Amino acid sequence: MKILSKLRYFNVSLQNRVLCARTGQQPCFRNVQIQMNGLAFRPWINFQNMLFGVLIRGYFQQQFNLKEFMQFSPYALLSILEKLETKKFEELSELVENDCQKSILQNWESLSTTDKMELQKCEATDFYCFQPTLAMKIDVKQESELQAFLAINIKMTRLKHFMDNVQKTAEQVVNSKINVYIANDKLKVPTVYYFSFVREMTKGVDGAWKMVECKDWPKSS
Repeated sequence: MKILSKLRYFNVSLQNRVLCARTGQQPCFRNVQIQMNGLAFRPWINFQNMLFGVLIRGYFQQQFNLKEFMQFSPYALLSILEKLETKKFEELSELVENDCQKSILQNWESLSTTDKMELQKCEATDFYCFQPTLAMKIDVKQESELQAFLAINIKMTRLKHFMDNVQKTAEQVVNSKINVYIANDKLKVPTVYYFSFVREMTKGVDGAWKMVECKDWPKSS
């Protein structure tokens, strides 16, 4: 039961960041417990991801590390935002597939100037990536040669942005220990974004990652 409880909750301690509401009291730390419904235990998906990784590195002889992909995928979002901000829309085709590019441009144009300025403050460390799911498409190219494409579906949320809101809320609480849930009316629920990236993994091919799908992005968190 304790293990399942830890899997259902993402525990974050705010140490020396939250000031007590009582005047004159020294800074203290509060345990802030955030319920993240997306952090589910997925043994089969994790095993499947591992098998695809072994296949890519072994048979197709391509360099691939899922952990590194998770770390660097937020930089793809920052690159797209930079091209949107500087109106270099023609360069988006290097990073984004056509249909996905249309969706991104529509979402960008629907944002207010304030929302766009808020997105310009994004940093890679603001994003928390979770629940990656790998899928492969393998076709016979010619004779016995196989052509392979790897797709990664991933979820991201601006956790730092959410934690800043948690801190502001916690500063208004007098009790020495609080439990804060994302369903709390005082907090703004962190938006979860869904992205899909694809790269050709055929043996001997130096493929590049492209975003092929995004859901409701970009938008203000």
